[in-house]
Amino acid sequence: MKDKIELVRSLLDSENSEGALKILRSLKKDYEYDLLTGEACRIGGFFHEAAAHYRKFIKKSRPDIFRLEAMNKLAACSRALGDKKNAFGWGKKALSYSVKKGFDTLDSRIELAMAQRLAGDFPGALTEIRRIAAFFMKNGDFAGLSYMLWSAGGIYRLQGEFAKAEEAFGRALKLAKRAGDRSLQVYALFGLAGALRIAGRVEDSYRTYLKASKLAGGDDTFANAYSFCGMANSLRQKGELDRAKGSYKNSLKLYTRIGDKVDLGFVHWGLGEIQKKKGQFGAALEKFLKAGELFRSGFEKRGEILNDISLAQVYYLRGKTELADRIYFKALARAKKEKLHTYLEIFT
Repeated sequence: MKDKIELVRSLLDSENSEGALKILRSLKKDYEYDLLTGEACRIGGFFHEAAAHYRKFIKKSRPDIFRLEAMNKLAACSRALGDKKNAFGWGKKALSYSVKKGFDTLDSRIELAMAQRLAGDFPGALTEIRRIAAFFMKNGDFAGLSYMLWSAGGIYRLQGEFAKAEEAFGRALKLAKRAGDRSLQVYALFGLAGALRIAGRVEDSYRTYLKASKLAGGDDTFANAYSFCGMANSLRQKGELDRAKGSYKNSLKLYTRIGDKVDLGFVHWGLGEIQKKKGQFGAALEKFLKAGELFRSGFEKRGEILNDISLAQVYYLRGKTELADRIYFKALARAKKEKLHTYLEIFT
């Protein structure tokens, strides 16, 4: 039994979630079953299923390091699903528990910094990210440093600092390669592709998404969904609307499969943008209304603002000028309040 558990952990370390799940089916009575099954689901992008297994494990767990691991991973799943409340909640519980038991607090601090990033507290998140990055640099932890640079790059992108974002993602990619971490390489490429697209380097963005997709392979459902959506955004921005639509539909299937409502919102928004450009305003309106509903379910402020601007444009094109004005200026006011520059990204 112990040898099988070690093999499962080894497979998970190499991101072979399917191989790990095959072995785990024969280990349902093992203490670590739900913890490791949760990790296999999380690696595969099935965040709802992963969270359910982590919760199950926490309920039955002993007061040990494995309970802390489950708490931190539950915070990570909540963050991936756009659930700000539980990302903070489990991150704080994990930090408190680690202090109480004398465990290392680093993973919990990382999760809380990521929760701050999700919530839009960019100064607070960057302060903690820089502290943690300095620790990783001092200890020669290339994987950890890569992750911190990826995190900072995402913030720079949202702040409109594209040169800094590109530099951060580029350094994150080099460090991920040095660490031999495929997953970190994939997400560094995703970050870089997104920054390039918003900065107007659309062809470079498309090629970078394609490179990330090939590197991710077929096992990571979330990564494949993300790459299809990213490539669709680049194609749409280049004016290749039919190819973009096909890529969005591939992304739609995968995000639906894993239940990722926030990212489904971006897919519906992208499809709405295509229909808007083709003059199909009624169909575009349906897509934007659906996207808004999905964004609100996951506290996705940037998505809501971007979508509301598109929604206002369609209402205006359909002759509902007063409603369009209300939605548009409300979106601008919210962007200003949240210190987001989304209203300047409408060309994308």
